[in-house]
Amino acid sequence: MASVAAPGPLAACAPIRITPPLTGADEQNDDVLGDDELTACGQIADEQSDEEFGDEEISDDEQSSRKWRSARFQGTLPLALSARVPLEVFELVMDAIEHQPTLVAVALVCAAWYPRAMRNLYYNLEIRGRKTFNMLFKQCRASPRVKQWLAGTCKLVVDESKWGMMASTQRRKKNKNDNRFLHALPSGLASLMPRVQTLHIRYGSLRFIRTDFFLALSKFESVKSLTLGFCQLNNISQLRRIVSAFPQLTDLTMDNVAFTQQGSVGDAGASLFQPPSHTRLRHLAVNVDNELMATFLDWMTRSGFCASLADLEILFNDRPISRTLPSKLLEVAGASLTRYCEGYRGNGHDRRHGNLLQNTALRSLQFQLIISRHKAEDQGRRAVWIKAADELHGIFSTIRSRQLEHIEVHVDVRLDGSTLGSGQSSDVHEKLDLRDLHKVMSQPYFDALKDVEVKMNVFGIRTPQANSNVDEFRDILQPWSARGIVTFGRY
Repeated sequence: MASVAAPGPLAACAPIRITPPLTGADEQNDDVLGDDELTACGQIADEQSDEEFGDEEISDDEQSSRKWRSARFQGTLPLALSARVPLEVFELVMDAIEHQPTLVAVALVCAAWYPRAMRNLYYNLEIRGRKTFNMLFKQCRASPRVKQWLAGTCKLVVDESKWGMMASTQRRKKNKNDNRFLHALPSGLASLMPRVQTLHIRYGSLRFIRTDFFLALSKFESVKSLTLGFCQLNNISQLRRIVSAFPQLTDLTMDNVAFTQQGSVGDAGASLFQPPSHTRLRHLAVNVDNELMATFLDWMTRSGFCASLADLEILFNDRPISRTLPSKLLEVAGASLTRYCEGYRGNGHDRRHGNLLQNTALRSLQFQLIISRHKAEDQGRRAVWIKAADELHGIFSTIRSRQLEHIEVHVDVRLDGSTLGSGQSSDVHEKLDLRDLHKVMSQPYFDALKDVEVKMNVFGIRTPQANSNVDEFRDILQPWSARGIVTFGRY
């Protein structure tokens, strides 16, 4: 189930408010009408039906309907419609509810609904703000039932931003100390939530965390998936400690993790934070937008964290951070890698694609091409397509997996009318030498290929010219286009 809105005080108080146990729909109806009254109601209904029809002939269908109504009022069928629906159906509906206040209301309906609603309420728990954390902390010590539901929490989302992603930077800075609670979370709740497997930390301010925070963080012993989004730390040593705190970690996502310490960081002290020998990531998704993150990933490649990667997603920006980093990660992952996705933000002028020679079990590949005229020496349409063909050749020539089934290419076309010129697509490709590229694309490594998705994002080009770019790219991929496995779309 997807993460839901912040629980707030109602979620923490709900188990306390449901006392004494509520009665079911049948019990409530029996309190209103006794058995004699139910029978009398059925008789009155029959008499009214007879008067309405008089001496007219009654059809078989009408007789069946009268018998059903009589049986309904005499107790053969439950009075309430909800009581005739199996409880399993209601539980399926409750499982689909993602709005937390709605789950609180559902839990208050009846005793039969209470367990499932409360289980779902605490299964995916989001703590947004210090006020919610303080409320939950107090309630779990005052109510055994809150402890019971917290023990079943499997996904925990922690958000220290009062307004979330839509908040302005100025307002967040003004209130940066009003909402902090992350420093107290592990020592306060970790021992009460032994089943947490997924931990998301958003907008976490970890700059002034005490050293005992990392030790307390290791109490989340069952965490297998960790996400750090828009978090701020002092240095990469803190990040090493956080990642190393979870011995069962298999999935790691780091998006916009910033460090206050600037410049390059040496490897001194890295051995102090070596991960447990059995820690092996299966999925790694990272946004590399600063030198310190590149240094951290280099430490991960040498520590053994990435030796069993099956899924790697890496996003770079325009800064010339580390041209060899993707290839290092791919080499360490080796034959365990089945999916690789790389992308670039900005113009991607300094992009370097990863070397896939060691990834012999690769099944899915996604990468980005940026076709643009950013140098004065570019000479029209032919030049930009030569660059595109050379870049594709460089990627495809490193593939050594015979299991590759899916390729997705994101193409950013940023050309103007002067670059495109007036030449036709056929004129351009007659002057291109695509023999080396097509020879690579015809190798046995691509025999298992089932589909090639080309998603184009065209900037500043009129529709007819944009269609021309699609035709030109289809011609560049001619060996696969002839097999009918190339499709085009937008992203």
